[in-house]
Amino acid sequence: MINYDLPLQTEFQDFKRLNQSCLIGAILVSELLNERINKDWVVEEITRLSLQVRSSEVPPLEILRSLSLEGFSGATNYYAYDNSAIENVLSTKKGIPISLAMIIIAVADKLQVECFGVNFPGHFLVQFNGLLADPFTMQPIGDELMQHWLRQSGLSRKDAFKVARPIDVVLRMLNNLRALAIGQDDFNKALDFSAYQLLLVDDPFPVHLGRIELWAKLGLPSMAKKEIEFALALAAPSPEAESLLAQRLHSLGDWKTTLH
Repeated sequence: MINYDLPLQTEFQDFKRLNQSCLIGAILVSELLNERINKDWVVEEITRLSLQVRSSEVPPLEILRSLSLEGFSGATNYYAYDNSAIENVLSTKKGIPISLAMIIIAVADKLQVECFGVNFPGHFLVQFNGLLADPFTMQPIGDELMQHWLRQSGLSRKDAFKVARPIDVVLRMLNNLRALAIGQDDFNKALDFSAYQLLLVDDPFPVHLGRIELWAKLGLPSMAKKEIEFALALAAPSPEAESLLAQRLHSLGDWKTTLH
């Protein structure tokens, strides 16, 4: 394991080791964005929301209806860091599919209703005992829309609707944040988010590949070379990947950084 001496390194390692809940993972991600997050308030607010669900049997549709009545819905300002911060989503009642899903799952867990995240490509979903729902609209997904999304994904039903473990959820949230940072040309922040991913993944090779390009964009070929070395030493890539990395390493050897 590479030691990047990250502020929340121990907490993220514990999250993986102890197989903690989606809520704890979402709070950890939020803490990357706001170190002053009021964790107690987040837990209290989830408890309050669970108490608003009035049906004694608590069917899935009642949870969705209750959260919708509370005002939870998709954010119009989609590409913002705050949409990945659970305390901000609880406060504004606006978020992206995966952060809104964290609210649904946390409330369902509090009510002891089985609910999972679903790692559908491009749009995170939730599942209650076979019922798929869209967190962005707080509505169940009809069969016609499901089939449409399935055709668009190009995947089989089995591959498209895989249940997301808490660690999968956090990795996807970090992917979102890394993409936002790259979109803003903040490559240092993108490297920070990917460093936390390295604490969680079983196969670090793809993460190292992305980091090579980030160091390159920062004009730091020596760090890109170190990242290639990490990838070769830790990720046990295929011979084809080793060849590609060797070529990339050779090209960095002749790289002259331009100051501008």
